[in-house]
Amino acid sequence: MKSEFDSLHRGVLGKIGEYDQNIVNIGTEIKAMERVFQKVLPVFTENVNELNRVTEEIRTVLSRKNSQEAGNVEPAANEHANSEKEFTQPPNGHNGYGY
Repeated sequence: MKSEFDSLHRGVLGKIGEYDQNIVNIGTEIKAMERVFQKVLPVFTENVNELNRVTEEIRTVLSRKNSQEAGNVEPAANEHANSEKEFTQPPNGHNGYGY
């Protein structure tokens, strides 16, 4: 009976040890993910904000174009050239991907 109890006790302690090691491994993986997110999240946020800004600019240009077409008014040459230029130049001198 005592040997069976000792065997059961060793088995339980072994499982607790495995559980403890798995918790340590999960903690390490979470810390690694945290470091990755610290590096990636600011660039991702910047790109989302830039996409929002560009989308708003496109909506503004299209709205102006639709308003002008409805009134049969030709857009000013400089206005069109400037808006097109804004869409082709990357923001802040980078390629838009944060590299």
